Amino acid sequence: RYLLTTFISVTSVIIVVEQINPRAIFSWADACVLIMTFAQSFVVLGVVHGIFHKSDLSLDAVIKFFAAGFLIATPMAFVYEAIMMNILMIVYYAFASVVAVLAGQGLSDWIEGNFIWFLCVADMLQAFLVAAGAEEICKYYTFRCVEHPDIIFLTGLDRVKQDTNAKLGGGQAYPYSSNNASAIGARTNSFDTIFSSASGKNSHRGVSGGKRGSRSPARGDDDDRVDEPDVRSVRQQAAAVTTAMISCAVGLACAENFIYVFFLGGSNAQEEITMLLFRSVFPVHALCAGMQSIGVIEKFLEEKEDSHIIGVGRIILPAVLLHGSFDSILMLINSYVDVVLNENGGVGYGEILNLIAAASVIGVMIFACLWYYLQNRRQKARLKVMEDKLFVDSNNGADSDYGHMISNQRRKDEQGTQLL
Repeated sequence: RYLLTTFISVTSVIIVVEQINPRAIFSWADACVLIMTFAQSFVVLGVVHGIFHKSDLSLDAVIKFFAAGFLIATPMAFVYEAIMMNILMIVYYAFASVVAVLAGQGLSDWIEGNFIWFLCVADMLQAFLVAAGAEEICKYYTFRCVEHPDIIFLTGLDRVKQDTNAKLGGGQAYPYSSNNASAIGARTNSFDTIFSSASGKNSHRGVSGGKRGSRSPARGDDDDRVDEPDVRSVRQQAAAVTTAMISCAVGLACAENFIYVFFLGGSNAQEEITMLLFRSVFPVHALCAGMQSIGVIEKFLEEKEDSHIIGVGRIILPAVLLHGSFDSILMLINSYVDVVLNENGGVGYGEILNLIAAASVIGVMIFACLWYYLQNRRQKARLKVMEDKLFVDSNNGADSDYGHMISNQRRKDEQGTQLL
């Protein structure tokens, strides 16, 4: 609520001030473009969350992850890109100086004669290392830095979930691991007791007590509050992760669109709209976030024996490849146009290059969509097997609260079907 109120207030103040200020060149058409910039992102989130995953993740979480992407990931990405660009420039000038001293003028002339190829290599490095690498890392860590009840199962802060792997020889390897964090409220009357007595019962679909679907015990002598179980299935929790990561990525994309349209784009409303439409046709950031979510779900939800070897690099690698390929195509075409066509007085294969660029970008996006579709489908099948195993364990009398929850949910569904 506060984020929405702040956003509406700040946007309204900006538009009113720009209209009142006689020195401003911000017209009502620019105000419409500003609203369209945010509306495009809201439409994407409305489709992803409102239509497909409304019951998997709360609107509160979507808004907060979007705000994190807009306000945190974007400035982080710009800072890291600037640092990486300066490092690459230092390395380049140091290498060029050494070559000039050792090889003489002959090699320098050869490099100058083949400048276009070195420019292509520079564009590839900028696309994959600077733009794609920095932005995907920033999106991932921005998502991970937001702690929300809907995805608390990713944080190790589940109250009674015992992390048996954290125990070494009867001791606990890390004093703030999940098993200790779960027991803090039972040992002290600190934050949990104070918070619960001040705010009353606080329930949320994402507040999970221990095993999936189990209720956690009371945490203090004076606290009779019991957390409600996380009633979502494993596949719904996976969908919540994907939706949250996409929300964060759309926030960064919205901030990028704002910067490109109003600061790096055209000088009038028509050029600004053209820039916005071009950047809105291909939802690269949202698709990259979905590709990242495959690795996150595999690491934190599938509970494989080798999940500990899934690191940040493996999670973001598919997204970096897609993002870098997309940016490198555009950069290579722009460099060719700027260098070759301008040297020939604009005579060349401009229209053919535009067709090649469009076909290449569309091909990359189609390939990425197919990759995500296949990976997501296989992952859902594996998660379904997990759910079925828990359901079978509950029927066999095993201690599986989540399985009992699934069993009860299926019985309710069958009863509802019979009534209908």
